[in-house]
Amino acid sequence: MCFFMEQISDFISEPSRFTSAGSQEAAMAEAMSRLRLEQIVDKTNVPYIKTILHNAVADTYPIKKPADFIALSNLIVLVYKVAKRAIEDMQKQKYDEFDPLVFDCACQMRALFVAKYARRYAGDEAMQKENTTTLNSIDAQIKAIEKFQATIELKKSLPVMTFKAFIDQNKMDIEVTQDIVTLARCVLLCGSKKILEKSGKPVACSDCGATVDGYKEETKPAYVETFFNQKGATKSLIDKVMWFSKVALAQTSCDFIMKEAAALPEGVLDDLTVNLLQEKNVRVIEERKELPALATLMVLFQTCRYEKSPIPVLLKVRRAAHTVSRLDDPYDVQLLLKPTARGESFIAVKPTKEDMNMPLIVVEGQRCGKAIKNETAAQYVRRLCGCNFMSLIKGFGATHKQYSKQDATIPSFEKMKKGEDPLLDEFTELQLNAKKAGCSHADQSLISFTHIYCDTLSNLKAVITE
Repeated sequence: MCFFMEQISDFISEPSRFTSAGSQEAAMAEAMSRLRLEQIVDKTNVPYIKTILHNAVADTYPIKKPADFIALSNLIVLVYKVAKRAIEDMQKQKYDEFDPLVFDCACQMRALFVAKYARRYAGDEAMQKENTTTLNSIDAQIKAIEKFQATIELKKSLPVMTFKAFIDQNKMDIEVTQDIVTLARCVLLCGSKKILEKSGKPVACSDCGATVDGYKEETKPAYVETFFNQKGATKSLIDKVMWFSKVALAQTSCDFIMKEAAALPEGVLDDLTVNLLQEKNVRVIEERKELPALATLMVLFQTCRYEKSPIPVLLKVRRAAHTVSRLDDPYDVQLLLKPTARGESFIAVKPTKEDMNMPLIVVEGQRCGKAIKNETAAQYVRRLCGCNFMSLIKGFGATHKQYSKQDATIPSFEKMKKGEDPLLDEFTELQLNAKKAGCSHADQSLISFTHIYCDTLSNLKAVITE
């Protein structure tokens, strides 16, 4: 059995300084009030079409001719297919389709959301029946809209009406839970992404200086219709729906992570994390609300540890030739990490039969550099198991860009200098120690985390490293 022990200098040790109960509660209350947490309730029902198309298609959007009615009804069918796909993916445990590309440093937030929802869903017959009922309602709505389209094509003219009137008169909407809306947005954006294409812009490896082909991740409306097998919607409207889905999903992600932070036992989150979760450190970038990456990473994995039934982590690490490589190479190290009990440290264990289909957090990473060129997987595992997983996450989180904009700084530290604020000093020290330990973008000889999402061992056909 491989234990993640506290063994590598100050970088590996867990923080021992915590906020007082009063200051922590005040900071959380401030952030949550500004992030409108009280509006995000698990079982809140909302009109699905109006919610998804809000902003993209305003209530006053005019529909003037038969072609407009057809295009808009095709968009509505597409949006219904998104919700249908989301519910079916949850039923089939296809959690990788809830992994969108949103450009807001928030894959970790949605990984936790999907994992927690999936765990609730698996054990809640009421949720399962509710989703089945919603599926039946969606199928009925799609058939009704297709029947409407068949009749509309025979007419040469129609009365001008607004989007709201169109939806209301034809009863084209149904109510779904807020969670289904969130999952639908994830699926929509996942269906529009294409990843790891060569960008045409060479990038220099930080370890050896070699020039390597860059890669790009992109989201395109054109992918959506193919993914959901639906044609005929207006391209400009699909583009708007995608954009506002990104904005809404970023907001929901921030609200969710704040909710999870507030639910953790008192003292679990250290001073630095609590500080970063304050409203003053929320940035709005291209209309999207974003929280610092370090804070959201800490909330994610502390939540995994402190769930009544802790959420496991599958750590997958591959060896890459260069620090800027992002290839789909096989992962030669895969470790299943589980706390032995609520709040305990992550340790590497052999999976049980029950573990195979349980939703878990997948953490992908890589190791690279001249110094470890000839290191075997077994040697690497021994080295990795001398580290504390939470400290690796915290150190790397400090070196990672905190927001989607590369040069965006943390407001709390902008006017501070070294020695003036103990939290800034801790943040800076984390960055230095992470680099020394080989756990940063600059030095990835120990590990660099590249992606986080939710899935199962069975779906991934994971081969756990002995």
